Amino acid sequence: MNPPERTRKQCVIVSLRMWGSGSGNGGGVSGAGGEASDSAGSEAEQKSKYWYFRDYDGIVKEAVRMIESSSYQTIETLIIEIARTVCVGFGIENCTARVEKPSALTFAQAAVVEITRSREYFRGLGEI
Repeated sequence: MNPPERTRKQCVIVSLRMWGSGSGNGGGVSGAGGEASDSAGSEAEQKSKYWYFRDYDGIVKEAVRMIESSSYQTIETLIIEIARTVCVGFGIENCTARVEKPSALTFAQAAVVEITRSREYFRGLGEI
């Protein structure tokens, strides 16, 4: 981390992909299975292909809150905590989380970290 990065907030872009059955804490899904999506198509077609997260807004708001109030030293730490919150805090079975930091590198578009974690992965690592 460069010294100026310690004193002011940096722009980050976060992408989340969630799938699998969910339960507890207002999270979870209903439907036939698949992954969260905003794709077009009839409601019946979507229900047969995609999960519907009952608390999608809550997941997004919590991720934004974590990012805005964070003092994480690395994007690796930030992305692990976001994935942990999605899987454990919202009861989502699987999550792929990606963080891009466009201003991190001079001769590259962005520094990027992407991880895939399951709720099972976080068992035994402590509650949020």
